[in-house]
Amino acid sequence: MERENWKIKLVLLIVAALVLVFIAFPLWKVFSTSTMAGFVHFIGAPYFMRPFFNSILLAAAVGSLGTCIGFILAYAIERAKVPLAKVYDLIGTIPVIAPPFIVAISSIMLFGRNGFIVRRLLGGHELFSVYGFWGLLITETLAYFPTAFLVLKGTLAAIHPTFEEAARSFGASRSRTFWKIIAPLCLPGIMSSFLLVFIESLADFGNPIILSGGYQVLSVQAYLQITAVYDMGGGAVMAIMLLIPSLIAYVIQKYVVGKRSYVTVAGKVPRSSRKSGIITMIWCELFCLTVIGAISLYYGMIVVGAFVKLWGIDSGLVYDNFIKGLQMGWQYISGSVLIAGVSAPITGVLGIVIAYLVTRKKFFGRRALEFTSMLAFAVPGTVIGIGYILAFNEIHWFMPFILQGTFWIVLALFVFRNMPVGMQSASAGFAQIDVGIEEAARTLGAGNYTLFRRIILPLLMPAFVSGVIYSFVRAMTQISAVIFVVSGKWNLFTVFLLGLVENGELSIAAAMSIVLILIVVIMLGTLKFVLHRWQVRQLVKAAW
Repeated sequence: MERENWKIKLVLLIVAALVLVFIAFPLWKVFSTSTMAGFVHFIGAPYFMRPFFNSILLAAAVGSLGTCIGFILAYAIERAKVPLAKVYDLIGTIPVIAPPFIVAISSIMLFGRNGFIVRRLLGGHELFSVYGFWGLLITETLAYFPTAFLVLKGTLAAIHPTFEEAARSFGASRSRTFWKIIAPLCLPGIMSSFLLVFIESLADFGNPIILSGGYQVLSVQAYLQITAVYDMGGGAVMAIMLLIPSLIAYVIQKYVVGKRSYVTVAGKVPRSSRKSGIITMIWCELFCLTVIGAISLYYGMIVVGAFVKLWGIDSGLVYDNFIKGLQMGWQYISGSVLIAGVSAPITGVLGIVIAYLVTRKKFFGRRALEFTSMLAFAVPGTVIGIGYILAFNEIHWFMPFILQGTFWIVLALFVFRNMPVGMQSASAGFAQIDVGIEEAARTLGAGNYTLFRRIILPLLMPAFVSGVIYSFVRAMTQISAVIFVVSGKWNLFTVFLLGLVENGELSIAAAMSIVLILIVVIMLGTLKFVLHRWQVRQLVKAAW
């Protein structure tokens, strides 16, 4: 037993050291590099404050609009039970598996100066400039509203239908039932959705660097401050200014939600058999068709653009954009797949290990470890990226070599940036596993390693696969954080795509976007197939 305890202590020491080095230390470098003089200069300079307020305005607008769209779509599918709900559910989550800035590429193809709608349908007259606030509002809303949709879909599904039935039996109208019962109970999900979309918009880098035009935002300015001006202190100040609104939004969300109780479920939630009225059904159906039509239009334009010879100049159909793109970017594709493939299982295992430590073991600093582990996910990606470039471009006593420009810094960024999601999934899984199972295994002589490998890991396999899937998708599609740590030797597919757009190679960029989505879809299908086969094998073993 003493030997097993030492093993746990050793694992805890290693995990704590990794969290401190790759999460706490980069964030500390951001704060330590910034100076009071830098803040004074930032606040007193209009060309710095304007991007700050622009970012907050855009993020608030995208968060509000994205949450509204996500809520109505989730309500239409979960409560109104519109026809083709499964189709809407599937198409509505397409932006989740694609890089966010693919929508920006499609926006240029549709509404740019040589866009399909502007040239073919409007005779060259632009309804609005795709470069600026309105273009960013549309593209970021389409890219990030699925986050709100997925959160609110689960929130609505968890509300017990007897609340509505009781209200209706007492004579409440459908609208009164919605505003007095459904909407208040959805407030935690609504606030969480707004917070998530707000932070995603605030930290977005791909869409603004393509479409911002004269509407400057802080994430892009922080990147330019470091890469173009090479002002590390100014970049650190901008990173902190980017972090402040996120923290304020988080505190407000916790304050509003924490003041009231929203518990409605004491057991399994049955699905409601009551359907909405015909008027509600029609309006929900029209809304779903509009949203799904917009998604289909934007992502369908990517497919069309992939076969156009030279977008905006020569509309002839060709098939060699894929060949050209693969020849130009094969090293970026292979590099991304390699790093994503290596980081995903490490992320999944590390998430389960940390979740096991903070939920099953009692030790000094347990809450601090949990909080610090979640920081990498809670703060904007731009802040993490700046922290990594500040922390690992020099030698430290605990790091005798420079990580900047190597494979290892990209791997570490992906692992610790994505690990909190797997950790949260595993923590939820541990909450469902009776501690008596572990105690029985120990009584029969199982050590901690055997217990973890033979009992805990099989029971948490769905959570593990979920963490691996999320990590792989994010590693293949992320750009806001990783743009700071890539190098000539270790570059990534998303950075290559961004370079194609900046060089005006829209057709090749569209073709490579399709390749990226196909890689992600194939990997998702493979992981889900493996999980299904594993579950079937476990059922067969149990039957025998």
